[in-house]
Parts: sequence; structure tokens; C-alpha cells
Amino acid sequence: MRAVRVLLVDDEPELLEPLAARLERRGFACTKAESAEDALRLLGGQSFDCAVVDIIMPGRSGLDLLRCMRQEWPAIPVVLMTGHGAAELPDDGISLGAAECLHKPVALDELVTCVERVTCRS
Repeated sequence: MRAVRVLLVDDEPELLEPLAARLERRGFACTKAESAEDALRLLGGQSFDCAVVDIIMPGRSGLDLLRCMRQEWPAIPVVLMTGHGAAELPDDGISLGAAECLHKPVALDELVTCVERVTCRS
């Protein structure tokens, strides 16, 4: 079975890099993007089984990226992450079509289980 291809989108490299490394050790194939714009470029040229997207980023937010993905790549499940306490952000994400919303810091086992669930791989 091929590795689940995950697009990780977070503007904080100090979180993005270790998260990708830890997921790769669990057998996932990770591609990193530090902005919504970078993610859109990658989505245009590669295929992914899932995207894990931070909500709050400079420029285009994770919610903006989710809106674009629902129009252009509706089959890719999106898991949103937020480190901010605003209760409406996860609700907004779910209403826009996110598969799930997790709160940072995300435990690795929780993220692995979530990605497996939304990609129907367990």
C-alpha cells in the first residue's frame, strides 16, 4: 500500500518541520507549505490524499485556502488546526467543508488517527 500523501500548511516552520518529520516516521508522505499561496501552487501540480491546514496565517487564511480547495479540489479532505481560542473559527471551517478541526498543540496520535479517518485508511 502506498503512503498517504499529506499536504501540511502552517506559517510557523518551527511547528511545520517537526510535525512533518514525525508523520513521515509514521509512514506518511508529507509535503510542506508555509502559506496558502504555496499550498495552492503545490495543489496545482501534485495530488494529495489529505491537507492539514493552520487556520490563522498571514495573507490568505486557512479558511480562504479551504474555500479554494472546496471549489478546485473538492475530493481532498481538509483537517484544520488552530492554536487560537476563537470558538467560531472551527465552526466556520466545518461549515465550509472541513473534515475536522483540531486544536494546537495537536498530539501526534490524535493527528494520525484523524488523517487515517478522513482518508479512510486505518
